[in-house]
Amino acid sequence: MDELVRKEFSLSESLQQPVAPQASFLEEAQAAIESRLPLLKRLLLSNRADIAPVRLPAVTGLVAAILDSTDRPCCLVVPDHQGMALAVSTLVSVSRLARDVPEILRAYASVSLQARPGEKPVRVLVHPSGLVYEYAGFFSAEHFRLKVVDRNEWCSLPVHQVARLERTLKKRPKGYGNSDLGRPQPTVLGTLVGIPGTVNRNFLRNYVAVLSTKKHLKDCLQAWTIAVEGHAVAGTLGEEIPCGELDEDGGLSFFDKYIASGEPLVAVASSPDDLAAFCAARVQLSVAVIVDDVERLARNLQAYDTIADRQRVVLLADDSQHEAVGFLRDRGCTVWHLSPEEVLMGSGPGAAAGPLNVLLTKASNMRDLVVASSACACDVLDEAAADLVAAARAIPADNGNATVRYLFRRLFGILMLCAEHLGSEGDSFLGEIRKRLNDARSLLKRAEIWIAPEIVPEIDTVITRLDCAAEELSVNPITPKGQALLDCLGHPETSPLPAAVVTRSEARRDAVQKWLAGQGRRIPVYRVNEVPGNSQFEQLVVVSWPSARRFDRLLRLYATQRLQVLAYSFERMWLRDYKKRYDQAAPAGLSTRKKSILLGLHQGVDGVDEPLPPAPPSTGPFDLPEERFLIRRKAVAAGVAAAGNVLDEPIEAHYVDFAGPTFAYLTEGHELPVVNDYVIGEHGAAGKVLFRPIGELKVGDFVLFRGTGDSDIIRFMVEDEIGADAYQKLRATATRWKSALQRIGGDAPEVWEKLRQFGFSRHIQTVRAWLCNPHMIAPKNLDDIRTIARASGDQDLLDVLPRIEQAISEINGHHIKAGKRLTSELLRELPRRLDVIASGETEVDLGFGKVWVVRIEEIDGGLTPVNYTIVNRLLWDAEYAVQGVAG
Repeated sequence: MDELVRKEFSLSESLQQPVAPQASFLEEAQAAIESRLPLLKRLLLSNRADIAPVRLPAVTGLVAAILDSTDRPCCLVVPDHQGMALAVSTLVSVSRLARDVPEILRAYASVSLQARPGEKPVRVLVHPSGLVYEYAGFFSAEHFRLKVVDRNEWCSLPVHQVARLERTLKKRPKGYGNSDLGRPQPTVLGTLVGIPGTVNRNFLRNYVAVLSTKKHLKDCLQAWTIAVEGHAVAGTLGEEIPCGELDEDGGLSFFDKYIASGEPLVAVASSPDDLAAFCAARVQLSVAVIVDDVERLARNLQAYDTIADRQRVVLLADDSQHEAVGFLRDRGCTVWHLSPEEVLMGSGPGAAAGPLNVLLTKASNMRDLVVASSACACDVLDEAAADLVAAARAIPADNGNATVRYLFRRLFGILMLCAEHLGSEGDSFLGEIRKRLNDARSLLKRAEIWIAPEIVPEIDTVITRLDCAAEELSVNPITPKGQALLDCLGHPETSPLPAAVVTRSEARRDAVQKWLAGQGRRIPVYRVNEVPGNSQFEQLVVVSWPSARRFDRLLRLYATQRLQVLAYSFERMWLRDYKKRYDQAAPAGLSTRKKSILLGLHQGVDGVDEPLPPAPPSTGPFDLPEERFLIRRKAVAAGVAAAGNVLDEPIEAHYVDFAGPTFAYLTEGHELPVVNDYVIGEHGAAGKVLFRPIGELKVGDFVLFRGTGDSDIIRFMVEDEIGADAYQKLRATATRWKSALQRIGGDAPEVWEKLRQFGFSRHIQTVRAWLCNPHMIAPKNLDDIRTIARASGDQDLLDVLPRIEQAISEINGHHIKAGKRLTSELLRELPRRLDVIASGETEVDLGFGKVWVVRIEEIDGGLTPVNYTIVNRLLWDAEYAVQGVAG
């Protein structure tokens, strides 16, 4: 097989950075970090109970050093940042506490325990006994007294015992004059900061704020273990490091609500707005801010500006989150893509497993990753592919005809079915291909008027050649692609190392799994979007080209050091095109001088001494013309209007693919309920359901649709509450303006131009949303309705405007009430179903009716004309019939 395997590129060779950091820079950086952060060698952490705590890698100190050295926001991009925010938060907060302990003790002794004139004495809890007294103050320079609660009885203690006192609201258990207060036992935090025994939480200060998910952080605090090098003390991170949260006003509170005063060392915020309020209220540059959810902050740039202007900020991002990173870069944020050598700085090849082991493993994989292709031969299939690609590139990007788009998606789908066929069951394979080719011929006849005349015979030739290729492949018990797969996997008895196979779709995944079983291979098979991100494989074998975007996501998982692509000639061409555009889009690296300034190694003013590197070019690895058609789109089931059918009432919408057999076409302005916080977030504290339009949705979001497929859950709930007839009457009144709007003109441009004559200043997209969104109740500004009335000459609309305003107000009130009810039902039901929700579409009964929870896998940024009857609904793929489901 060696002569058939070609190394297309090594990732380290493709990274377009100026010069790899010199060994001298890495040595200098590591030495400086360890000198400035002595706790880096003493602090031990583990994220699993069965693994002993270990030292944090030097990259943790690198992040901490940036937080201590630069006033400008800095985004650090790494292969995988999970666990990094908590590790850095612990290191930074404990290091700063150790620095401030002497001053804190003096202030606490003189101020914090002293009651104000006229107030009752402060009640304190004495560690480690847990007994409660009243603080009676100092009676000499060396001693203070504690008063027994409700008795004229005292006991005295030396001054250094002040650290054992903690303000409390408790009254029990009561301590007495002769009570045994116990000897302070060593604790993790006390040992790290130089205080014998338990550190009094009342005199703690907040040093770190983290933008993350509260539930995730709380779970980690209970699961992680913390210890001290050379000391026999250990405990859970949550018990040893006092943490808390930020409220909506930016206020601080401990997770332990019984602590009467003091501040949590680390506080988590789930909302960018909460974090912004906190940062604005604190002394400037007094708090280290770590952003663990860069995509959430990228959607709220106003909050980002407030946070970045007030405090030192480090944002942590995965290599795959380049879109969100780009938004922040455009906002002036310095972006540092850490090289594998920088992530692995100071970590030997046999580094002990720890909470950042996934990061270190992926950095190692990133450094050593090789993308190779195994050549497969089928001349007639390659000829068909070449002609099809040429025809696709001749179709203008602005050709929005639905039949043309559907035709090319169909042909590329047939091409990839042939490319992924491994052998066996040739008759059924050929029958399915010919059925699809007949559909393509019918589509070609309908699309001819929208395609240049010289291209039509080329497409007809493509169909003929695909038929010949399918016939040739069908007669082989093992196709060239099948043989290449077996060669890559080797023989089971000689290849014990873990490997996995990757396919384009669910249907092909099942077929490949069955075929491999027939060949005696028990190899895991994954769809390209479901390869587990935290698993490690000796190699991943991609059966056929999945599209540049999906291949890019797979590559950036860094789950292997060998990514093998089984490729016919046209697939190797796409792989080489991907590599070329990967190189073009690679971000410019920071110079060692810039990095040294960020780390505080050299003098300089960040952002002044050296300009920011240029942003990567707008072209990326996803701009090939054929990429418009390579990703298979699911088709609606029989009896439902399809995107490729003649469109009686066309409407433009975005195609959105969900995990499993579901998908949707969403119009501009239509909002979906996003329930991420209820599925992967803070179930018990999720304040409300967020409704987001298509422009604010992202891959990985969990969204809701009604059980009938309709996405308008709030309307359904209001109908359930006040009755369908009453609600429809309200909506009929509130939407009275739509009939006037439609009389102005036949399409959005015409309506927009006429409205402008009456002083209308909004964008044409606003008008398009008014015309196309059947679920829209009314414009946000009633002046727009007045403009519509004047432009349409509808005096009656002006006369009934007070009634319209009243109806809109009533509907909004019902919607708010329904939203609160939806939140309550989600809190009750979703936590019970977490084990199945993430795997695909899941039906959930929320009391008022059934809803579907689905996870977004793809969003098409372009618009597609589709039949109005299928927009904004949950649809099921025709190839995956779902019993008992409408749609």
